[in-house]
Amino acid sequence: MVKMKVVCMIGVVTLFLLVGDLAKAGTVRLLVEGKEVWGDVPPIVVLIPVRDVAEAMGIAVVWDPGTNSVTLEDGERQIVLVVGQAEALVDGKPEPLDLPIVMHRGRTMVPLSFVSEHLGADVTWDPASGDVHVTPVKSTLPPESISPEETRKRALALLSQTNVQDRFKAEAHYSLRMSLGDDSLSMTRTVNQVLYTSGTEMLRQTTTRLFGEDLLSGTAIRGETVWRLNPSSAVWEQGNYESHHDWLIHQRLDNPLALVELTEEELSMATVTLSEEINSGEVSQVVTLSWGLPMVAELVGDQMAELVEGRMSMRFWFDEAGLTQRIDIELFALDQVEPANVMEATGQILFTPWNEPIPFPDEILQPVDSESDQPQDQ
Repeated sequence: MVKMKVVCMIGVVTLFLLVGDLAKAGTVRLLVEGKEVWGDVPPIVVLIPVRDVAEAMGIAVVWDPGTNSVTLEDGERQIVLVVGQAEALVDGKPEPLDLPIVMHRGRTMVPLSFVSEHLGADVTWDPASGDVHVTPVKSTLPPESISPEETRKRALALLSQTNVQDRFKAEAHYSLRMSLGDDSLSMTRTVNQVLYTSGTEMLRQTTTRLFGEDLLSGTAIRGETVWRLNPSSAVWEQGNYESHHDWLIHQRLDNPLALVELTEEELSMATVTLSEEINSGEVSQVVTLSWGLPMVAELVGDQMAELVEGRMSMRFWFDEAGLTQRIDIELFALDQVEPANVMEATGQILFTPWNEPIPFPDEILQPVDSESDQPQDQ
């Protein structure tokens, strides 16, 4: 079997170095040709990202944000690593580690010794070049052995965690273009949205630009009151949750934040893939959902009644903790009316944690505050 080598560049991957106490305790040894040596500088322990190494060796890796744990499986054994613990569960049996598992910049870091002792690989570190060399010495489960059903299951499990964080800010940028087949007439609608959530409270503000004019709309929930920004008067008015919800559902193509709120039926219609890609220098898990003509026909409705071609995709990006980083949207539709109508939409939604108070407009803040200032019956 051709040996596979994984090189983790110390200059690229942040490494944790431990000297002193561990070395003095005898948990770290330096051996040359089997003979222990001790120089002027004590040995060091290096932590490396376990996902990078394990998946390069063909070992399946699953992150569970609920328990802060990583599970590794290669068809022969199962290894569970929990962030903060200095042991690994190997087929249910605890095995000590040189260092506790650490979460650093969204990556699960393990000691080098874990790789050599539990993943069946030879590990060498060249201090001159700053390279860590990992060479598997046994066959492992190839990535393609994971069934499509298991891939779909893992991808949908990630989707179920979308926006599970209690407080976040979402910013959406979206463009919808409709044109005749010869481009003699076209219309472009751009939508910019910002959404704040905190517990049961929410503020969504939308700016829609069409024919050079900006149209403002919005929805807010504060306390037990729902507010809507009237597009005609630009005044916030009290409403009810049911009307707010219905408005979102019936305006999905104009509302990217509502477009990505998928039903179980829509998920069942999608082709699902799961991959890993680089996002802002970090590895992200990416769930891609793809649909054909039936889904697109349902979305465009009577705007394009004689569709002959339709496709749409959404790409959900997650960090290692399972939190949503961004969603990419693409849609294409073509009907057979002469001249043919074309609809194209592209968009992106960015998610960030939000730990500040929601910036509600004054009209929304004042009624609630004034009510709270009223004297209470004793």
